[in-house]
Amino acid sequence: MKRNNKKLKKQTESNKIDLSKIKIGGIEYNIDIALKRLKQDLRDDWFPDFLEFRDLFENKTYFLNQLEKYTESNNLYEPSPALHFDIPKPGFTIRYSSETNILDRVIYQACVDFIAPELDRIHSASIYSHRINSDWGNKYFFKYAVDEWNNFLSDTKIELDKENNEVLLITDLSNYYESISIKDLNTTLLFQIENLKIDDYRKKDFKKVSNQINTLLSNWCQPDTKRGIPQNRDASSFLSNIFLNPVDDIMIKSGYKYFRYMDDIRIVCKNKFEGRKALKLLVRELRKKGLNVNSKKTQILDLNNSEHRPLANEALQKNDKQIDQIESLLKSKKAIGIQRAVPMLKNKTISLIESGGTLDRHFRFCVNRLERLVRIPELNSRLELDEITDAIISELINQPWSTDTFSRYLISVPLTDNQLQKIVNIILDDEKNIYAWQEYHIWRILICRNYKSEQLLEKARYNMIHRATDIPIVGGSALYLCAIGDGNDRKQIADNFRNLNNFFAQRIALIGIKNLDYTSIIKVSVEKFLDKTHKGTYRILNTNYSDIYCLNPSKLNYKDFYDELPEFIS
Repeated sequence: MKRNNKKLKKQTESNKIDLSKIKIGGIEYNIDIALKRLKQDLRDDWFPDFLEFRDLFENKTYFLNQLEKYTESNNLYEPSPALHFDIPKPGFTIRYSSETNILDRVIYQACVDFIAPELDRIHSASIYSHRINSDWGNKYFFKYAVDEWNNFLSDTKIELDKENNEVLLITDLSNYYESISIKDLNTTLLFQIENLKIDDYRKKDFKKVSNQINTLLSNWCQPDTKRGIPQNRDASSFLSNIFLNPVDDIMIKSGYKYFRYMDDIRIVCKNKFEGRKALKLLVRELRKKGLNVNSKKTQILDLNNSEHRPLANEALQKNDKQIDQIESLLKSKKAIGIQRAVPMLKNKTISLIESGGTLDRHFRFCVNRLERLVRIPELNSRLELDEITDAIISELINQPWSTDTFSRYLISVPLTDNQLQKIVNIILDDEKNIYAWQEYHIWRILICRNYKSEQLLEKARYNMIHRATDIPIVGGSALYLCAIGDGNDRKQIADNFRNLNNFFAQRIALIGIKNLDYTSIIKVSVEKFLDKTHKGTYRILNTNYSDIYCLNPSKLNYKDFYDELPEFIS
């Protein structure tokens, strides 16, 4: 009990540390707000941290110590290079993700926090995505995405319903985030700052922050092209809006009824010829930014054409009636309403899986609600989700690009031994086990389940030796060995820590070896090889998370079912 009280006292003292005025490069950043927002941003990471970085968020001393050398000078923050991993896309193509260490992410968010309130005002009201929350102290950086998406569709439809408007141009952009030029983004950012109606002193500070952002992104982009900003980051979403602002301005000033949500664009026109002119201008302006439209998703729909009208209506449909009905029943929080909603929710989920619609926003809606319903103890045993669970496990092979959504579900729901074995078989089958990203998520599922298999232990040991360049696989394998294996496995990983020469694998390994003796093992084999951002984290893990290797979803009650429910617009 005394030890627990000491731990609680240290944690409480750490959380009292004020990080709201941390000076870096002569600029005062609010790290407290950045941390608050980053906790939300982490929830849909492509490579979720096994502890959701809670060990660090609960210890502000860590961030204070890491930033100390910058608070005493006017030097810019020095970021580490990003790691680039492949993520499968529909059609079995791939895109890359840029993964940065947690400290870099905090600074990135803090920089954008600094400039966002003023720069958000440059956008037209017809730009809906990632607009700043007016309650600036709120942990949610942006306005609620579902509402903004619905406004995007509603306003487009209102314009289309006006007299003489007969054509809807629909398009989106190809490879949006990975095509953004860092140099062009910096030029655009500086131009917009120069035109802000703020005093010269603040402009000077804004330009310093822009310089810091440019330093971050220049270290993270693809080195050969100098393009690409990290996806799945709120800070990047805001900057991508800034990058497209010159295109938005040209389209609007040219008189077009132009609406944009992220890379999804709608233009309302009088006739098909105006639609063609609008598309021509849009493509020309995008080319100047190194971007282009997705030709397969570009349509000029004439409402006078009987074949086009249903397509236009579908493109502007907010929700289907079944989704609305399910949501209404769940929000009632009444037993009879939930009993009616669950079969509808299950049928909708199965239908979307069978149609290959696992990237559809409605599928994420269904999965998010199912995985939360199953976390309500009173409902857990009555939901009977085996049919959905079996279908999702099968689709790990057929639709690997949805593995992150699948894994959130599979970590929460009950799994039979047979279902777990089917998941295990994917890792063990070298012909089917193609994507390191997917394998990372599967290791996470198995660690959360505390699932022990001698075959898996041997596979993990093999990976540590023969798959050393596949960083996500090494990370997942290492933690499986530490969580499920024996003391020899942990000792082996510590002894070979020097080979884990990146922040990603080191973070996972530290979670795994945190209980090993500091003097005889960690100090000798680990400490001198640590990435700078991991300094001091071993002691935090050893003290506060000694028995935890992976966080499992918490139980819910009806009251907090909707609290912090993930948004399903992306």
